[in-house]
Amino acid sequence: MIEEELLAFEDARLEDKHNEFRMLIEEYHDGILLFELTDELVWSKAVRDTSGLEQYHELNNDLFMWQDRLELGIYTCEDEGVSKVVRKAVKKGQDMVVVRRELIAERPLALKIEEGLFSMGDNNWADSVFSAISNKTFSLDSKAPRFMTLNIGDTGVILIDVIDIIEPKHKTLNEARGQVIASYQDFLENEWIESLRLKYPVSIKKDVLYELID
Repeated sequence: MIEEELLAFEDARLEDKHNEFRMLIEEYHDGILLFELTDELVWSKAVRDTSGLEQYHELNNDLFMWQDRLELGIYTCEDEGVSKVVRKAVKKGQDMVVVRRELIAERPLALKIEEGLFSMGDNNWADSVFSAISNKTFSLDSKAPRFMTLNIGDTGVILIDVIDIIEPKHKTLNEARGQVIASYQDFLENEWIESLRLKYPVSIKKDVLYELID
């Protein structure tokens, strides 16, 4: 009991006896308070405040843009024979999922399909099309379907059906939600800091500052 009482007595006076420990405790205390306050006024608020998020997106929609995108069908073919089958099927407008199912029934690696909209940097094969268009080695002027062919490995063929190019357009809130939330958080934080500066003007005691520098 005596030992416990002595330890408790000493523990209660640690901050008074050890200045570095006191400063460390204050730093932790202030850090936790700042974290909780920032979470309440900035981080969580940006997620919960749906109306504010919608309004911020509407007023700043130029910050959230799709760049040029390509609508592509990318067909990774096991060999030239498969690529010819795929090319004919695309021209005829066949269901490519059905075509693939038939091809992989006997050869599991015969065909892989990727379809969708791709921005620069999303997909290596899409980037190849972007580069070819930029270098004018591939043209979108011809009638669809338009194919670009690339060889991979010893026998593999990448057959790319270039369906369309989509010009830059604004992202919807759902499409850019992560970006909008992050940007809205920055806005809320800057607004909060500015309100603190107006409420609590900062004055710098230069004589004390210069003493620290010296």
